Order: sequence, then structure tokens, then C-alpha cells
Amino acid sequence: MNAAAVRLPLCVGEVRLRALRDDDLARFLAYRSDPQVARYQGWWPMDEARARAFLHEHAAKGDPDAAGVWFQLAIADVTTDALLGDLGVWRSPDRTEAELGISVTPASQGRGIGRNAMRAALAMLFADPAVARVHANADARNLPCRRMLVAAGFRETGTARVFVKEEACIEHRYLAERGHSAQTSREEDA
Repeated sequence: MNAAAVRLPLCVGEVRLRALRDDDLARFLAYRSDPQVARYQGWWPMDEARARAFLHEHAAKGDPDAAGVWFQLAIADVTTDALLGDLGVWRSPDRTEAELGISVTPASQGRGIGRNAMRAALAMLFADPAVARVHANADARNLPCRRMLVAAGFRETGTARVFVKEEACIEHRYLAERGHSAQTSREEDA
């Protein structure tokens, strides 16, 4: 692990980023089996066996600082530690770039949970001096997610025609760069 890296758990506002745990199963399964939550995601709804295996796999990975692999973190309530969603983190093999993906429970949407989780993830990633850019994508039809990414400190850089789950769609591309995302976030909070 990078000596400069921010250690988990990491709290911003009402959220705590922490490792996923086996005891997150019921809440994880509730939103990961919901077709509305899965609609704009690259993953399909999960049954209990797949959800249990996913949690076990990501709990066992242990190092959110690893490069070249996706690592899934829990988004938890800072007070109760209840699971509110999850956040995927990927770092390029040379560690200069990263990508984030997010899923939030329906009850947690529209409350700033996603924004604060993304801000915490940006703080964690930019604590590594090698990371210069962080990417995120959102389906054109997912307006709340697109607004959340901008509020978290990303700027839109373009669009692409992609196939997600065998469906053609337009994906909006977002970028946060070292030094830029924190300034943007502070200006929007003012």
C-alpha cells in the first residue's frame, strides 16, 4: 500500500467508505437485486448466492490501493454503519489514472450520499501523488447521477456511443484532475 494513501474508513459528511463485509449481505442484496438500481449499471441484478460470493471476494481482497484491479468499497452511514451503497475503484497499472463507479440504495438517493462518497473516494485517490486523473461515466438517461458527478467535482469531457448489457446507449464521460476537483466542490458548497 502507498505510504501516502488515506486509510479506511474514510468519512465525508454523512458517509463512511469502508471495506465490504459479509454482514452487509441483506442490504447489499436488496439494492443489487433491484432492476431499477441496476438499470444504468454495467452489472445485472444479483441473487443471494452471487451477492454473498461478491461480498466475500471483495472483503478478501484487502487492499483498496492495488493497481490494475477493481476494488469495491462500502458506502456506509457514518452514525449507524448501515450500508447505503457501494463504490468501485480501479487504478491504472502505472497508478496515474483511476476510475470510479457507484451504486446507491434507492432510499439514499437524492440526499448527497453519492456526492459525499465520490468526494471521499477522490480524496483517497489524490492522496496518492501518482494519481493525476480520475474518470467516471454515466448513462445519458441517468440525470441524477450526472448532476451528482459534477457536484462531487468532476467535469464532463464528452460522450460516447457504447453497448451496456446488450443495449446501445450514450455514455457521458467525466474527469476530475488533481487540484481541480477540490476547488470545484468548495465553490458549489458556497
